[in-house]
Amino acid sequence: MRFLDNPTGDFQMATVATMNRESDAGEHLPNIAVGRELIMKVTEACALSDRQLRDDELIEYTGATGRAAKEVIKAALWMGLIELRDEMYLSPSNVRSEFPAGDERQALIFHKYLQRKKSFVQFATFLDYGNDPSVAAEKVRVLYQTDVSASIVLQLFGSWGRSAGILEGSNRLLRLKPEYHAPDLPTEYLEGLKDALENDMKARVFVARKLTDDAFRTIPEAGVERAVRAIRGIGTDPRNSVEDAAELFEDYLRLKAGNDMVATTDASGIGGVIKALGNKLTIEHKSIADALNTLRIMSAHPTRATTGLRWQIRADSGLEAVLLILSLIRSINEYDRTKATIF
Repeated sequence: MRFLDNPTGDFQMATVATMNRESDAGEHLPNIAVGRELIMKVTEACALSDRQLRDDELIEYTGATGRAAKEVIKAALWMGLIELRDEMYLSPSNVRSEFPAGDERQALIFHKYLQRKKSFVQFATFLDYGNDPSVAAEKVRVLYQTDVSASIVLQLFGSWGRSAGILEGSNRLLRLKPEYHAPDLPTEYLEGLKDALENDMKARVFVARKLTDDAFRTIPEAGVERAVRAIRGIGTDPRNSVEDAAELFEDYLRLKAGNDMVATTDASGIGGVIKALGNKLTIEHKSIADALNTLRIMSAHPTRATTGLRWQIRADSGLEAVLLILSLIRSINEYDRTKATIF
């Protein structure tokens, strides 16, 4: 393939200025509708190249106009399919390993990376609550501080969600596909949990609804990944599931400590962070957290040094521990926001 010899300077400067704002709050989305096919073309170019690519090279590879290519690059960066380095673009190793890939495989890759984006999962969850699509888009725009309007959020997420097979219907009647619906308590909750054990996107919607909107937004994307891994791994490795959920809990407590201006640099594990937080937690929250810390130690160190007993974690107990951790995060977050004592 022949690439252009000279970079398009104005385009490059505009793209870098837009995307190289890592310290800025909020999410940077395309400001025009761009489709899956172009996003995956940009991804493919970076994945198959043995060097970093310039803007003009991606323009030629995709066949898109400069304006469209700029927005496609923003979409691929937002999804984590490509990275910006030294004002050029490259493929992360985990994406590079997926290529070469045909159309069907690329569709699966797109699905996988889209469902990892918290703001998209939150949007899908609002639809699952029964929110009007435009209302769901406006809520996401506010909560995730997107740099585009709610109408653009709706256009993008609607198009991408349909393309990924997660959403269906026109933008005015957009809804989450029935197979991804996460039901409420009481009896349907068990069915929703059963499905969450078997399906990645369903697990994400389940976690979002379990934590509630504000707590879910607080958790970093890596934490959501841990929660999904914890739920879906119960059947094969309950010990590791408890570890994953406990790591999520510790990360959440450290985030809380940072927000409360509490130093945790010298705090070790959940127990150390709980101690550092002191009266920033209720007595009841600390008691439950201490018990979960014991479960974490039992899963990480099956033979306890203090007792010499070797503990096994059964799948049902592991699942209960994971769900209790999510409930505790939700409860602590609600107390921080409103001082309401709800569990």
